[in-house]
Amino acid sequence: MSKKGINAFQSEVILSAAYNCIATQGCANTSLWDIAESAGVVLSQLNYYYKNKEGLFIEVIKMMINKYRAEVESRIQLDETAIVSKEMLATSKKQTMKVSISF
Repeated sequence: MSKKGINAFQSEVILSAAYNCIATQGCANTSLWDIAESAGVVLSQLNYYYKNKEGLFIEVIKMMINKYRAEVESRIQLDETAIVSKEMLATSKKQTMKVSISF
């Protein structure tokens, strides 16, 4: 999803706040207002950049996948005897992920 010019730092703050709120309260119990307050932004920013709670949740999932992938890549580089091959990781990057969430 294009963030229409949202700067990287602000995006990281919002996504981290969303992750923390969802991790502590659960997705169903977390409102966009909770996330905006935790991130120190106005609610309209969340609505503009992420459209709705589902859009924001999908971006949080993508952020976590990217962090996990980076961790796996760094461990593969450190451990030449890793079971997961670099080729398998490269293949997984090429595959597209579709997330369907019901709220």
